[in-house]
Amino acid sequence: LGMLVRQGALSFKIWTGVDAPIETMMAAALIELAKR
Repeated sequence: LGMLVRQGALSFKIWTGVDAPIETMMAAALIELAKR
């Protein structure tokens, strides 16, 4: 899951020029994963 989040964060940075909130993204991914 960590690799997926970091890849998404890097893509976000490339497209927007803004650092992605990795901790927030990881927390959201974990919450959604726990729902399944």
